[in-house]
Amino acid sequence: MTTAMTAPQQETAATETDPLMRWLHEFPAKPGRSSLDMAESRGGHNPHILRRYAVRVDDRYDEAPVEPGALLAKGAAVGLCEDGKTRHIRPYHGQQQFLGFVQGWLMGDRVRLRSRGAVALPIKDLRPGDEGRSVYISDVNTFTLEPNHTPVGIVKSIESDGLALVLFRQFNDDRPFKDAPQPQF
Repeated sequence: MTTAMTAPQQETAATETDPLMRWLHEFPAKPGRSSLDMAESRGGHNPHILRRYAVRVDDRYDEAPVEPGALLAKGAAVGLCEDGKTRHIRPYHGQQQFLGFVQGWLMGDRVRLRSRGAVALPIKDLRPGDEGRSVYISDVNTFTLEPNHTPVGIVKSIESDGLALVLFRQFNDDRPFKDAPQPQF
């Protein structure tokens, strides 16, 4: 017989499965500071992925709802799951639609995203001449040119061995990229 997990048990299971996941209650409020303030000021205790973005005219920022109290890692790629929840892109979350990269948290139940722009990303099997190819994500920080994963954007330019400047956009953004070939998802 299977019993339903309580909310704390679900949080523990999620954190054990996803080491980038944290919960707001892990950061107790102090006089004059909210739990969110405490989480923001404890950067070393909050996992994050450092990203280098290029500023573009068509950059876009959005917000997305998350599970109450969930703190997704800054810089992490997130997607919309089939159950309507925003989570880190992970293979065990099932099919996800790319939303963007986490920029910060808003009131503990929303996340601020960079949903369109240009970012330097490590790409598996990147070779000279791959400019214009579509880029996909298979895990929170694993990018590839293999099309059987979640689409993210296109290679704008190759920066160095295995690192490319990628033009990315949210799954429901069909506006063309300026000055670049369009992805063929």
